[in-house]
Amino acid sequence: MARGWQLKKRIEQGVIIRELEKEMHMTKRTIMRYINLCYLSPRIVADILEYKNPCTMSLKELMNLAERESNFEAQEKVWSQ
Repeated sequence: MARGWQLKKRIEQGVIIRELEKEMHMTKRTIMRYINLCYLSPRIVADILEYKNPCTMSLKELMNLAERESNFEAQEKVWSQ
């Protein structure tokens, strides 16, 4: 999640995606998937920070969740399964 916030901040500061791709050795899609983590439910973020991961979700699965669901309630429903 920290990487997502770092990338988001860099873009807000005016760094273009193409520069980030070269600097971070990532594709645009990967950069955007990290940034999507900034829009996870606050409850999910709190659980992660408190080492509570009820479904032992991997980073890839978490990225898929953030990309697929923008509604916090829907995210939390998947998270608690």
